Amino acid sequence: MSRDEVITTMGKPQIRESYGKTEFLIYRTDFPASSGTADFTPVAIVNGTVSGWGRDFYDETRKKRVQVSANKKQQSGPENPQ
Repeated sequence: MSRDEVITTMGKPQIRESYGKTEFLIYRTDFPASSGTADFTPVAIVNGTVSGWGRDFYDETRKKRVQVSANKKQQSGPENPQ
């Protein structure tokens, strides 16, 4: 499914986030009265098409992106060596 097809089907996302080449369109999918908190469903878009969806996919993508950023920071060394 393309990014445009997701938006046509699901509507405008409540939140948009990007991690590297992955854009997440995040939709509120449930608001249970008993818990008082909303459930959200992230849909991952890479190169204009859906590459995955769901909270587990979102969490794993964020985790990988944080690891890549930390590795790049370690490789560049201290910013102001003295």
